[in-house]
Amino acid sequence: MNESKDGGQAFPVLNSIQREEFDSSKGGYFQGVKSTAGMSLRDYFAAKAMQALAQDYMPDRVIPAGRYEGKTEKEIIGDRAYEIADTMLNARKA
Repeated sequence: MNESKDGGQAFPVLNSIQREEFDSSKGGYFQGVKSTAGMSLRDYFAAKAMQALAQDYMPDRVIPAGRYEGKTEKEIIGDRAYEIADTMLNARKA
């Protein structure tokens, strides 16, 4: 998972202890851990945005010409959800 693009894991889970290391900046010994792969933060943000977009779903809505032309309402909701997720990830960097 590319953390710079996906924001890292949304809900990292402890998988295993890798090793014990000494780091004076952390106050001594600490256990290095490894997390399992899971849903990315980008996917999580997109899912939340999709819920709001789908709630406003109107089958009779006119789809404007342009970049969404030829797409179904559901495809547009998916595209918009990830656009919103990317905006949220960029806002975190600011």
